[in-house]
Amino acid sequence: MTEWCPDLSLLESTALPVRCGNLVTMDRLCTPYEGRGGGRLGRLLRGRRSAPATHELLAASEALELKGSFREALVPLEHLLEASCEGGAVNAYAAARFGLLTLLHSLPADVRPIASALGIDGRPSRGRQNWPSDATLDIVLPAVERLLLGSLLFHHRAVIIPSEKERGPYLMASKTWLDNAMTGARMLEGAIGDHHVARCLYMSGVMAGEVGDLGTVIAAMTECRAISERRRFSGLGALCALELAPLMNERAAGDALLTSAETELKRLGNTVMSYEALFLKGLIICTEGSTARDLSDGADLMLKAACGLDGGGFFDEGARKRLEAALWLSRAGRTDDALLQVKDPLRHLRRIGDVEGVSLAMAAGFLALIRKGDRRGAKRTLLGLVLKYPVKQYRDAYEVLKEGVSGQEWLREDPDTSEMFKDVPVHVIERGAVNEIISRAKDAYPNEFGAMLRGIDRITHIEPILDSASGRAVVMFSLFDRLSQRSISGEGVVHSHPSGSTRPSGADLQMFSRFPGINIIIGFPFTEGTMTAYDRLGNMVELDIV
Repeated sequence: MTEWCPDLSLLESTALPVRCGNLVTMDRLCTPYEGRGGGRLGRLLRGRRSAPATHELLAASEALELKGSFREALVPLEHLLEASCEGGAVNAYAAARFGLLTLLHSLPADVRPIASALGIDGRPSRGRQNWPSDATLDIVLPAVERLLLGSLLFHHRAVIIPSEKERGPYLMASKTWLDNAMTGARMLEGAIGDHHVARCLYMSGVMAGEVGDLGTVIAAMTECRAISERRRFSGLGALCALELAPLMNERAAGDALLTSAETELKRLGNTVMSYEALFLKGLIICTEGSTARDLSDGADLMLKAACGLDGGGFFDEGARKRLEAALWLSRAGRTDDALLQVKDPLRHLRRIGDVEGVSLAMAAGFLALIRKGDRRGAKRTLLGLVLKYPVKQYRDAYEVLKEGVSGQEWLREDPDTSEMFKDVPVHVIERGAVNEIISRAKDAYPNEFGAMLRGIDRITHIEPILDSASGRAVVMFSLFDRLSQRSISGEGVVHSHPSGSTRPSGADLQMFSRFPGINIIIGFPFTEGTMTAYDRLGNMVELDIV
């Protein structure tokens, strides 16, 4: 393949897919990249064709993203990274966009090397960016993309940190980086400037929604949609409509937004998001309905969307939407239909290892059995769920369980389930032990660290099992040799997660079940605020540091 270094001035054409209403042009951009082995990209990789221009690769990536082909949207960026000069503006721009796509759409790629190469070290900072008055595209666009990536990384870190005190600096850093990106985007003129301003606004709305700031969601999405309508960024405008529709005061206004979004997304070939619009129609009917008929009609629309996704091969999305429909079928009194709709998603989610999805499926089954009056089946499902999965970590599943057990006094009286309704004890750990955990976790990074928690009425110290492991993602505890030692109530284990997540894995939950006290996971960057404590069932418990 011929090496070449593209001219970043051609990046002005990246707004082409979203301001162009011509499907023929969209298809021309997308077709070569839908599948790694075929089409023009395949010939290019085999050296039979000269390289495409930078703007074509970037425009194709954006067009594929608008069509909902998120994994395929990475292919032009990968190709651009391989072919562009070492370092430079093109490389930085493509790398940041690759990371942004991966995070926005939860794609299976490690963003940490990209973030590190772009100087994003994970510590909350102000993300200062100097914008010279005569800044050109090759200066502004890579910087804007880097700031957007940093903002999203800090936001994701904030969402998983349980401590309000520790979460604050990350949320502030996320907002500052996004504001700086917006400043840079507003420096650009014409359609290209409006395009990147609209992207910043859309990201602002999405992140605000994840932390419950509905005022910011409405303001950001409304402005983004206004820009999109004026500039004919139809795909981005449709996505804004999806976010705004559930927040409308009148159902008619929400339905109108969803209808227009569904039509436009179908035109663009975005199957997933067009069915999302149909699903939201059903969800709005359910949430605003007052009769069993309303709930039933809304659930049927949600099922139609789920079946459409299954028919299009989007089984993960279809499974989740089928479960949501099952919940509303139970509330409408159609419990047998609800149980029928739970079976296939539960089987699929187990097969792909989606623990959170499995928890929701079992909770949906429990709710249907409770509403049906099948106490034996409900109890069996409840015990199978709470003994195997950390339900309290998964908000959706936990809320469904709370709904199911409400008013079911027989569960409080049953000796097998009464323990679930007892007050959660506060576990105490001394600050010296916390400091040692933090120190050893930092020393072992990027590998994992593990130790036994020791103490009688409180955790007073730790006994390291190993200081590092051969791999980053897994640590093998030599616990079973130690189980023959005298076990003291209240003890457990602590280990680190270099990824930053403090959610326990399946192997962690199996280990937790061996210990009667607490089990601690400390996530990067290893502070008091990134420590989470769990009981033997994997439920989060309060940890008091003294």
